[in-house]
Amino acid sequence: MDQNIVLSLYRKYRPQKFEEVYGQESMVDVLKEAIKQNKISHAYLFSGCRGIGKTSMARIFAKEIGCKSTDLIEIDAASHTSIDDIKILTENVYTMPMHSPYTVYILDEVHMLSISAFNAFLKILEEPPSHCIFLLATTEEEKLPETVLSRCQIIKLKTPENDIIKKLLIKVASKEGFKLNKEEASSIAMASVGSFRDALGLLQQVLTLSKEKEVKEEIVASIVGIPKGELINEFLTCVTSGDVSLGIECIKKAFESGSDMVFFSRVVVDKMRSALLYKMTGEDKYIEEYEKDDREFLIKLSEKEKLGTDLLQKTIEATIQTATSYVPQLPLEMLMINSKND
Repeated sequence: MDQNIVLSLYRKYRPQKFEEVYGQESMVDVLKEAIKQNKISHAYLFSGCRGIGKTSMARIFAKEIGCKSTDLIEIDAASHTSIDDIKILTENVYTMPMHSPYTVYILDEVHMLSISAFNAFLKILEEPPSHCIFLLATTEEEKLPETVLSRCQIIKLKTPENDIIKKLLIKVASKEGFKLNKEEASSIAMASVGSFRDALGLLQQVLTLSKEKEVKEEIVASIVGIPKGELINEFLTCVTSGDVSLGIECIKKAFESGSDMVFFSRVVVDKMRSALLYKMTGEDKYIEEYEKDDREFLIKLSEKEKLGTDLLQKTIEATIQTATSYVPQLPLEMLMINSKND
């Protein structure tokens, strides 16, 4: 595979227009309607977790309102935090755009500005020249002063569900000439914890190691730190039947194989949830994302008497504890031990 293509996956598939944005339909509609009605605010704040496309959305919006690249100015607020940086900005905003109706300033990670910089920024943010639009982006909206928030139209981007990330991964892999199965895509999506950027970063590593056109489970497992699906299924069988000895052995095998125990437990929760929803509703939609063998396994798992909301809740609690446990496998071991008495 061409290494240059792999290394540029995130930039190569960065959305260039609203129609290419995944999972943010309501906010896209808000921005498109503002343009359509010519009700464009002087300041927008794009808020949401890392890697979900805040800056991409800002760039698309700037493009849609007619801003050319010569009049688009991007500033990394994380490295331009001082009052002097903001003074330079406030002096430059009065310069008229060269080729566009607007000069657009994108300030990324705006929460990193110092208090004095925020104070200097407030006046120009409240009353900018008519040709000037500010597009702010942050992963930590709660750190912004209320005085800044009140001057912006806030565009809250939601963390994408795994299904949305999974569809993007399958599509990108296909465009790169690879077949990525739903199960492997789901593993990468889960490991990315809601970040498109991280998901594509993991995918490019997977594709780099893939010698065949169909991505193998063991390649994905080696990158994201998960064991083979059979081991996860074996653990699920043990925890729903109270087989403590075999269940602890599964945990031992997963840990010794180098699996990330947090990720291991997340996959356990995900599959347990799917089986429980199928058990409660009988609807195939809760298991259809899995391959045939896994679907058949989850149907059998749904028949287990122990499978219920209490067990799922305890498994979720064990997953949360795993992230901070001194002994990463201990919370799952305790879950396994307690399952015998439930």
